[in-house]
Amino acid sequence: MDAAERLRDLPGLALLESARPGRNARWSYLAADPVAVL
Repeated sequence: MDAAERLRDLPGLALLESARPGRNARWSYLAADPVAVL
């Protein structure tokens, strides 16, 4: 979440987080231009 706060001024910021239970099942993906990724 700290990275998202530092990059919040960039256009098209997207933060995706998993919601699965378990210690190793959580992940986060931060993109500043998600259209370029898709």
